[in-house]
Amino acid sequence: MGNYSSRLRTYTVTVAAGASVSSYVDIQGTPVVGVICPVGVSNTSAYFESSQDRTTFTPAYNSFGDRLDFTLGSNMHTLFTPHDLVGMRFIRLQFKNTERDAQTITIIGRADG
Repeated sequence: MGNYSSRLRTYTVTVAAGASVSSYVDIQGTPVVGVICPVGVSNTSAYFESSQDRTTFTPAYNSFGDRLDFTLGSNMHTLFTPHDLVGMRFIRLQFKNTERDAQTITIIGRADG
């Protein structure tokens, strides 16, 4: 068994003050296993949107037809089942409400191997 931490990849997205959609990041199909929010995030929920062309983003759903909503909050680490978030190219976060202050959010992916 290899070193687990060496298989983790980190990506960051930003959401501007007064916005409800983050920037996007190219995860190249890497399974997403977590999101880390910094102190100060004012939203309580979000969902993933994905795109293959960086232009048209649509909500991401799992194989059961459930939109990939999740709880988030200030200084919170949220974990995901990797197979729900595999195969996407470009992703971004859609927040329930506009964000009070600009925030940088870390997305954790797990590389195969």
